[in-house]
Amino acid sequence: MTAKDLIRVRRLAATGAARAMREDAGLSLSELADAAQVHKVTVFRWEHGQRRPRGTAALRYLEVLDELSGR
Repeated sequence: MTAKDLIRVRRLAATGAARAMREDAGLSLSELADAAQVHKVTVFRWEHGQRRPRGTAALRYLEVLDELSGR
């Protein structure tokens, strides 16, 4: 993971863009969490600004978000 990736995933989560992407795709918290291999509470906390994505979990989350956006 590059610093650029980490900044981008944190920005997506903090601005609400990640949640909007998930909802636009019709995915539940559980479905996105399963795809990113994290617990649904983790995704909830990221989307609500309670925690910041980090480590390999952040990279998997970013990969799923990129798939949703067609990147």
